[in-house]
Amino acid sequence: MTRRIKKRHKIISLTFILVCVLYCAILLWLLPVYLKTPINDRLLEQKLQIDYQRLWINPLTLNIHLQETELQNLSGEVIFSAKNIAVDWQLWPVFNRHINIDHLFLKQANIQLEFNQDNQLISPSFEPTTSNATPWQFNPGDLEVINSSVILKRQDQHLKFNDINLHLNLAELIKPQQFSPNQPASIHLNTTPKGDFSIERTADEDFFHWQLNDWPLQDIAAWLSNSQKPIELEGQITALGTFLWPPGQLPVFKITATALALEKLHWPPFKAQQARINARDINLDFNKQHLQVGHLTSPGGELSMQLDPLDLASTTSMSATANGHWQGQLDAMDFTDWTITLQDDRPAVRAVIEQFTINTESSQQKLTVKLKLIAPFDQPVMVTAHGPLNPMFLQGELHAEALNLVAINPWLQELSPWQIQQASLAVNSRFCAQDNAFYAEGDWSIPQLTIIDMMQRIDASQTKLQSIGLDIKQQRLILNNFNSQSIEMRALDNDSNPQQADHAAVAPQSNEQLWHVIVDEGFTGLCALKPNILLKK
Repeated sequence: MTRRIKKRHKIISLTFILVCVLYCAILLWLLPVYLKTPINDRLLEQKLQIDYQRLWINPLTLNIHLQETELQNLSGEVIFSAKNIAVDWQLWPVFNRHINIDHLFLKQANIQLEFNQDNQLISPSFEPTTSNATPWQFNPGDLEVINSSVILKRQDQHLKFNDINLHLNLAELIKPQQFSPNQPASIHLNTTPKGDFSIERTADEDFFHWQLNDWPLQDIAAWLSNSQKPIELEGQITALGTFLWPPGQLPVFKITATALALEKLHWPPFKAQQARINARDINLDFNKQHLQVGHLTSPGGELSMQLDPLDLASTTSMSATANGHWQGQLDAMDFTDWTITLQDDRPAVRAVIEQFTINTESSQQKLTVKLKLIAPFDQPVMVTAHGPLNPMFLQGELHAEALNLVAINPWLQELSPWQIQQASLAVNSRFCAQDNAFYAEGDWSIPQLTIIDMMQRIDASQTKLQSIGLDIKQQRLILNNFNSQSIEMRALDNDSNPQQADHAAVAPQSNEQLWHVIVDEGFTGLCALKPNILLKK
């Protein structure tokens, strides 16, 4: 080999080495510096800043790799971190101020999203660009996440999802109007071994199918709770359906079917346990804030409420209007074999619900109920009722034998100065209930009755009533066709009435609290029985 040829080879080698050095310098220094400006400018617009331990660009594929990356707000709070990030991007669009990302890979990422009380995202906050300069355009592509987590924060509540693995097209979520529904898509969010959530869309549909399998209710209990009303929730939920996310709007969910295995729910004043609730045909529209449930069924469970049985009407009306924004509609419901307990400072009122059905006929909701009242009386009371709910007009039947009415003394202490010492009631009657009125007609008989107040005692034998009315609004007890075989009244003194002091301590303190007992007035102003819609035994 001649000296000239050697010199040529040497020049070629030096040129190659120089090109490699320049290429590496461009990749390792010039290109990151060039990209750093638009990235930091965009982040600063959103009041964010980025930090990482190492940035490396693959000289063959130009893929960018980051390790131990953190995204912080201007106060230094970390809202995103990832152990490894890999970015598959395009070089030439950069010179036209476009950053096109074909694939973004995140491993062991942690994302923190903070919402306000109205569930609006406040951190990170994304604001429109106000700069007059030609903006850089970011065009995202596929996102792949492995072994990551998301934390949702709302004031003192935290909801964390672990072990997240998903693959989705970011561009389709950010700008869905620019993509054809012929493009298939799928998302899988796993919380193995607890449960999983998946979303997919076929090529010929413009809506998504989703499915939730064995999701633990404990995960959402903290998110539903607030400082005034903490929630204890245990169980699993499985559901499936579809949702549509129109451009510029909130999503609309349609739940085809759902199965809720409720082990425990404590949401004061309610407590439920050991229930399985199934629902279908549910529409949830976040734009109109409207929830419609087609059919709700449950084959059994236990529910207790810390409520005043004497004030159920006002309690129901308050709970129905507590949520001033959302509106709900229930088309049909069928509950069987439920135990319902009302309890406060007095003996519990407990009933076994054998049937509780709501059906919608010609826009009119009708209720059918059959229950057995097993407390506070020592004998059961059978109740059946049927009728419309809007407005409410229920009719039904009452049947009971030998009820010891001494059990109702704790309620009489608030309603009347009288206390029952002896009374055994037998009932075979039909009734109607409408708003704040109740009227019953049939056989009401008490073989022996003894009642006392602070001053006197009344003894009656073979007492019978044909009808009884309750005007709750005006606090009137109306007794019709009242008769007794014998009545004896006598005054009491301290010696003959040892319970006088106790009665004085618990008796109402003003006449406004007392109920008025009226004999043989009829039922004017109360609901009237309509035999054509009575239930048959």
